Amino acid sequence: MLNSPQTAYNGAATQGRIFLIMTDSAKLPKIVILGTGGTIVSSGDDPLMLTGYRIKGLNVETLLCAVPELQYFARIEAHQIANIDSSSMTYSIWLELGRAIEKAAADPDTAGIVVTHGTDTMEETAWFTHLTAKTQKPIVFTGAMRPATALSADGPLNLHPQPFDWDALLGLLHKKPPRRSSYEAQLSDSDSLVTTTQIAKEYGCGAKVFNRLLHLHGIQYRANGQWVLYSEHHGKGYTSSLTFRLQRSDGSEVEKLHTAWTQKGRKFLYNTLKRRGVLPLAEQGG
Repeated sequence: MLNSPQTAYNGAATQGRIFLIMTDSAKLPKIVILGTGGTIVSSGDDPLMLTGYRIKGLNVETLLCAVPELQYFARIEAHQIANIDSSSMTYSIWLELGRAIEKAAADPDTAGIVVTHGTDTMEETAWFTHLTAKTQKPIVFTGAMRPATALSADGPLNLHPQPFDWDALLGLLHKKPPRRSSYEAQLSDSDSLVTTTQIAKEYGCGAKVFNRLLHLHGIQYRANGQWVLYSEHHGKGYTSSLTFRLQRSDGSEVEKLHTAWTQKGRKFLYNTLKRRGVLPLAEQGG
């Protein structure tokens, strides 16, 4: 029998309070995470212990609490199938995992499934799942090389929205194209530029919060005091640089570089954030 679904997080204390206002969780896709144990939930005696660790009670819920950002990308339902060193994997656990995957996949609300697993037998369990799972929904296996208590634990990072390819996992199949909203209809094809502050206002926040939101969603990063698009978005005409010449009190002049969004970039932000449940004020429910 599966454990009853558990809430996997309570939200980040400060950023969660800000971003939850902007996120319509009811419209986020549902991801089922099935825990089986492994290094990813193992414990050492101290933070520098990278060998000889054991499973001592940490579980998939503990892991998810370390990645509160997931709540901005999906509704998470977590189940603990087993909590073992994967070298102790058995056929009976395989069968229980297979039934859990089948049950999750049969739920029309489920967009994808993630299995957390030890690395010793992850390949074998993934092959078993490949042979037995009768679904077109994505099933992703992930684990860790260092225990959860390590100073450099990599388990939470392997579930974090930026390194983890959540866009691929959440590529929902057979969805009808959404109707154009009133906000979407307002997006222009002109050559005019808009500032981050202007766009942020449409989402009910300031530029600083909106810039952090774009960073969280893997759109931009900060370098030398400026926000810069990640390489996969660079060179696509989403932004344009403006140079301002300012005069100092001593009469000297200094040039300041400012990045503005093109209308193409504005549409890119709207479509990317909407896929992840982040809506402008015009589309948020009352």
